[in-house]
Order: sequence, then C-alpha cells, then structure tokens
Amino acid sequence: KSVVLMGGSAMENSQAPNYLTTLDSYAFGDDISYASINMAESGARHSNMLARFMYEIVELRPTHVVFLDGFNEFASIRYGGKPDDDFYWTAGVNDRIHRPSLFLRDKLVDSSRLLTLLAAQFKFISSARTGRTTVDARSVEQAASYYLKIRAYTEAICRAYGIACIFILQPTSLVERPGSKTTEYITRAALKHFPFDQELYTAGYNHILNRATGKMRDASRLFEGEENV
Repeated sequence: KSVVLMGGSAMENSQAPNYLTTLDSYAFGDDISYASINMAESGARHSNMLARFMYEIVELRPTHVVFLDGFNEFASIRYGGKPDDDFYWTAGVNDRIHRPSLFLRDKLVDSSRLLTLLAAQFKFISSARTGRTTVDARSVEQAASYYLKIRAYTEAICRAYGIACIFILQPTSLVERPGSKTTEYITRAALKHFPFDQELYTAGYNHILNRATGKMRDASRLFEGEENV
C-alpha cells in the first residue's frame, strides 16, 4: 500500500527529534508493505491541501490519502480574517500584496531591536498576527461550511481516481469535557491569547460533524482525560 499523509502542523510533526518519532514511523514502523510520504504543511487548511492534492498527489497514484484537518479551518477568523481565507493570507500576505509599504515598514522595524521595542511600546504597528478578543458566530459557521464544500471536491477527486481517502477531525483540548490536567493546561495557555477559542471550536466542530455528508472519523476528543499527551 502507498499512503500519503496530509494536514497542518499536527500531521507535519516537524518537531519530532528524529525519524523514529515521526507519525509515519509510529503508524507503519518497519512494515515494508506500506510506503508513506508526509506532505503536511504547517498552517494548512483543507483548501490548501486540495490544491496540493490535485497538482502533486493524484499523479503519484497512492492507494490511500489521510487528511488530518479541521483545526486550521478557523485560523483566519481567529485573527479577524475572512472565513474562506487561510492563516498566512490573513496574517501577512494580504497586507504585503495590497499594501506593500507595510512590508517595507515591517522589514525596517525588524532590522532594529530599538525600533521593535518602540513599536511594541507605542503600538504604532497593528500586526495582523494579533489574535482577536471576540469572534462572530456567523463567521464560524461560514468557515465550517467552506471546509465542507472544499472537502466535497476532494471526495469527488478521490472517487474519480480510485483513491481511498480518509478524513480525520483533528483532536483539540478546546472541545474536551472534562479534560485532564495536561490538556487543561494546554487549554488555559491557548485562552490567554484567544479567550473565545472554546466557544469557537465547540461551535465550529459541531457544525462540521452535524453536516458532514461523507464518512469522517471524529478524533476531536481523542485525548480526553489522558495525561500523557
């Protein structure tokens, strides 16, 4: 079997100390009946994965493709962006394309520690990478709907090329009830920067699970109650 792994940073697993601790190794080990390649990218939402799937993966003719996603579908609106945009567009690319003077300004500030401190002190730079303190419920629903629409395109391509595609909703401590000490610590850390995250992901994941027409494996509470996460 040939397997392609796709997702965001959780699937990318770039912080693994060595190849023996990657997701590929944990999943397949020394089983030579599996050939795998990890094509996940940090920050990717399903629309990003679909583009790469069409242009790079389909021609490889894998037997299986595993998508671990869902969490990054709401990354844009966490930073005040549009529901159908991705994190990188919202957090910088949009400004650099439409307001290139901001790019030059940011590069100048980054070149000097003094300017960086002054910018933070007097807040004369409003970074797009600053999390918002409120979230619009309609935007959450729109982001979930966009995900389901794009995923339906992926499913159609999978059927057309005879690829077994597996969709897994990414685990997050933000929807666990109750959480363990470990996951509660992770949640508290997240809420310091995004105080509405529990509300956002509970609503967003519910929209996805309630309206997903195809088969989807719900791993959202996979680590619920677990300490060794």
